[in-house]
Amino acid sequence: MTPLDKEPETGMNGFIAAELRAERSAKQITYDQLSEESGVNRRTLIRLLQAQRSIDVAHMASIASALGLDLVELMERAEGRAEQATGNKFGFSIEDLPAAAGLAPYPEETDWEQPE
Repeated sequence: MTPLDKEPETGMNGFIAAELRAERSAKQITYDQLSEESGVNRRTLIRLLQAQRSIDVAHMASIASALGLDLVELMERAEGRAEQATGNKFGFSIEDLPAAAGLAPYPEETDWEQPE
């Protein structure tokens, strides 16, 4: 699971969605109520909270605010959930990045020459 995954249910997106779902449930707020309070369309809201769609910062901020969370608190909770699930607060290993991005992990593994 890397931050470059194209699947919204993986990586931090999935952990953020899980935290938003948990908070909505804990506060016993319906999707209709959260939609109205956050200004996010109900269908979009459900897709975001079910991690069927990647959440952008604007939606994240609107939903978090409607739930009484600030973004820092939300991200800290999501990082904690990621760390529990993966052993890493970002939900991925740094070793995953070069392979996922198609980049050489170290400069000496490139085919270009260093300037002298």
